[in-house]
Amino acid sequence: MVTKSDRITIPVGGMHCAACVSKVEKALGEVLELYELASR
Repeated sequence: MVTKSDRITIPVGGMHCAACVSKVEKALGEVLELYELASR
């Protein structure tokens, strides 16, 4: 389980719009129980 003090980077490419980014962030947040997501 990822804790609040852990930091992982998962490179994801090929997303061209905000809707795609939002869907990936939501899915990762649900699977990994993330506390904070940061997209670039």
